[in-house]
Amino acid sequence: MIEFIKTDIIDDIFHPGVFFTYMDTGVSKELYEFLDSKLDDYNLLLDGKCWMSSETDYDEKLELLIMGIKITVPKENITEKNINEIPERILIHKSEFPKFYEKQKELFNHINRNKPLKR
Repeated sequence: MIEFIKTDIIDDIFHPGVFFTYMDTGVSKELYEFLDSKLDDYNLLLDGKCWMSSETDYDEKLELLIMGIKITVPKENITEKNINEIPERILIHKSEFPKFYEKQKELFNHINRNKPLKR
C-alpha cells in the first residue's frame, strides 16, 4: 500500500507547486514497469489548470518504489481572482494521487489474474 512520505514546496514564480513523495513496498518488477507506464495518465484527471510530472526510483532487490509527484500551476493560470484557491487546488492531489495509484495496482492484478499461465 502506498505511503505518503513528505511534501516539498516548489517556490518558483513561473510554476509554483508542490512535490509529494510516496513509497510503496512489495512491488514486483512487473508491477513497477506497469505503474511507471501509467503514472503520466494522472495528468488526464487534472483540471487543465495544474500540471503533473513524476519521478520514480525502484529497488528490485528490496521491491521498494519511491515516487515523486510534482504538481504545478503555470503562472498564466494564476489570477487575482483565483490566487487564494491555488493551495487547495494543489494540495487535494496529496490524497487523490494515492487513490489513482491504488486503482492502477488493482488494474494490474485484474489483468494478471486473467492471463493464461505460462508453461
